[in-house]
Amino acid sequence: MKNLLLIPLCFILLHNLSGQTTAPKLYINFVSHNELDDMLQLTNNFNLTNPKVIQLADIIDSKGASWNLETCEGYPTAALNIQGVNSNVFKTLVSGSYADNIEIDPRPKTSFPNFFNIADTYHLLDTLGANPTHTVGGFVYATSDQQVFIFLK
Repeated sequence: MKNLLLIPLCFILLHNLSGQTTAPKLYINFVSHNELDDMLQLTNNFNLTNPKVIQLADIIDSKGASWNLETCEGYPTAALNIQGVNSNVFKTLVSGSYADNIEIDPRPKTSFPNFFNIADTYHLLDTLGANPTHTVGGFVYATSDQQVFIFLK
């Protein structure tokens, strides 16, 4: 009796499996950010990093994945100073085929002497044509008892 029930069940399963013509889609989203220690505002560091960013964008775009590039002020500052407003890495990353896959998120980090806050970073990215998102990247909470200005003594 068990075998008689198992045979029709196998045919039903095989029929359902054979009707499936495409594999299920897997959606992948990468999130990355840079640190102040990367010193991307320096010309040499920017010039070494920038081709790798474009290479990663090409890979992500070719695979149909998504990428949220969270950046603090160093990288866009270098893009502004080295590449200018009209043609820079951020404009490249939000145009063409990249536009569907890559988003630029402002990331709050403060570094001496700049002390950029999230609004400053957003404005800088907007100036570069990056179309920054309203997603804030990175660590956005700090207690009020931090000794932030200790190095000014």
